[in-house]
Amino acid sequence: MIELKHVYLFTLVVDLGGFDKASGTARLTPSSIRQRVCELESTLGAKLLNCVGRTISMTVVGAGFYSYAVQVVRSASLARAALHAELDGRLEPDTATLEILSYLDPFQ
Repeated sequence: MIELKHVYLFTLVVDLGGFDKASGTARLTPSSIRQRVCELESTLGAKLLNCVGRTISMTVVGAGFYSYAVQVVRSASLARAALHAELDGRLEPDTATLEILSYLDPFQ
């Protein structure tokens, strides 16, 4: 199964231009981010990034996947915001809502 967190990290690496730069935003080490992107590549069965030293570039497959990945991350963010808006006024969200939020939060 594709992990939303891994997709988010992939887009972050591409958007910021590297693992080191993405590490500050994601609050993870560059090696941890690299490992999660490698796990995403393994899950997809395709290489998404070419990494030479500190220079990264997207493969052709990575560029194709990136446009969908951005949409997925954006949709998850909107869904999360909608759920939070729905929770306004509730003292305690139910278990199902908390579980959904955990899947939609790539920052956890």
